[in-house]
Amino acid sequence: MLMAQPHVSLPGQVETVRLQPGLMVKSVCLGAWHAMVHINDVQFEPALRVVLLLQGRTHLKIGGRSVLIDAVEQPAGLWLPLWQSLPGSKWLEAGGEHDELVLFVGAEHLAHLADGLPSVPSWLMADPAQHLCAQPFVVSEMMRQWVVRWREQPPLPPLLQRLHRQGMVWQLFAEVCRQMMGQAAQTQAQTLRRGTRQRVDRLTALLHSGRADDWSLAQMAAECGSNVTTLQRHFQQYHGVGIWHYLRRLKLERAFQALQSGASVGRAAEVAGYQHIESFSKAFKQQYDCNPVQVKMLF
Repeated sequence: MLMAQPHVSLPGQVETVRLQPGLMVKSVCLGAWHAMVHINDVQFEPALRVVLLLQGRTHLKIGGRSVLIDAVEQPAGLWLPLWQSLPGSKWLEAGGEHDELVLFVGAEHLAHLADGLPSVPSWLMADPAQHLCAQPFVVSEMMRQWVVRWREQPPLPPLLQRLHRQGMVWQLFAEVCRQMMGQAAQTQAQTLRRGTRQRVDRLTALLHSGRADDWSLAQMAAECGSNVTTLQRHFQQYHGVGIWHYLRRLKLERAFQALQSGASVGRAAEVAGYQHIESFSKAFKQQYDCNPVQVKMLF
């Protein structure tokens, strides 16, 4: 962890925490200042940047690309993949405070997240085609609370402190990804006819209700007034993932919530629909990058 003053002209601190190779978090809290601050000769290293700007306005110039993040009226989020090392600059406008949290996720981490999954959104890959394809997202109240919790740093032994912070980072990252997937789904939904959207929406609600946990695809299709092949294709088009993958993710989310509420690992495995704890732990780690025991230790 490194604490430093960000610039000689700026009051406040920057906290940089390297949790793992290729996974870093930077927290910036600056007081008010009177003149625009221009920071030249910035070298932007390759990484996915997930920016949560709670207050202030930031101008970035990366290579020949200009990026503005404006949170003067309300918090702003930006998904910014950068897969080439590029020179640039950054300047901050005068007249207010600056409050920002940035996640830096390396290409290897993204590849690990995607490993073994049947379908992965293109924006989640370290693909040169996605380089500098910035996408805004809404900083929800839940995300803002995670930023607050990140900065609180409860008194824990070093190992638990690291696990605690890693868990918070991945929860925050998952929430941003959820919103990104929702935005992609809305774009896809615009291409679907109204009746098709209604069938996919019906199936989505059915999966969230838990009623279809043990259903076959044929039962789901019959309930939605479709056939298996068509329903699978439209669901994939709408959500970006297949039906079984979506359902497995939902079940693991229920298991995570059960662990947070004090359930045993065995009970959480049952909630997720797994008969063997080993299989449950493997699937859980693939989704959350930590095992159920580690989550259990934090709550």
